[in-house]
Formats: sequence, structure tokens, C-alpha cells
Amino acid sequence: MGILFLVAIGYIIVKYILPWVNDQLDTEFKWWQVPIALFVGLISLYAFVTKRDRTINRDIANRHNQYRKLSDSELEYIMYNGNSLDEKRSARIILEERIQRRKTMWHK
Repeated sequence: MGILFLVAIGYIIVKYILPWVNDQLDTEFKWWQVPIALFVGLISLYAFVTKRDRTINRDIANRHNQYRKLSDSELEYIMYNGNSLDEKRSARIILEERIQRRKTMWHK
């Protein structure tokens, strides 16, 4: 089913879209260049998404580490009066981790 769908999409691209692109750009692309262009496009999209995800994860980790340096009262203030939901959630998670750590230390 999936392969048939891909073949149908390829047929539509080669039969209808490729002649239109050739007319618009005044070029002569061949049918075998379409899979190469799609493959290169998918690789570049994958590279962009992974780079973006890596950057976002690094920013979140840096912000989380900054919150770990704050005192409990500062974290409580952020938890109740933070600017964004992410700030409030990070502060709450860190406070819960500290409370859990204190409970385990108390029972030892």
C-alpha cells in the first residue's frame, strides 16, 4: 500500500509537475533527476530538524541548570509568579526533586 502510494506520487510529479516546472524555469529536467532532488531535500530537512532539536535541548538544559542554583524560596517565587509555563514547570520539577531527596535522606 505504501509503495503503491509512493509510485503514484512519483508518477504525478513526473507526468504533470515536471513539465510545468520545465516551462516555468525554461529548463529541461529529466525524470531521473526527480528522485535525486527529493532525496537531497529530505536529507537537508533531516539535518535542519536535528540541528534545531539539538539547540533547543541545549537551551533547556542550560536553563534547568540555572534554576538548580537558585534557593528554595526563589524557586517557589518562580513557580507561582513565573513568566511562562516552562519556567513554572522547571521550578516545580526542581523543587519536587529536592523534596524527594530530603525525604530519602531523612529515612536513612
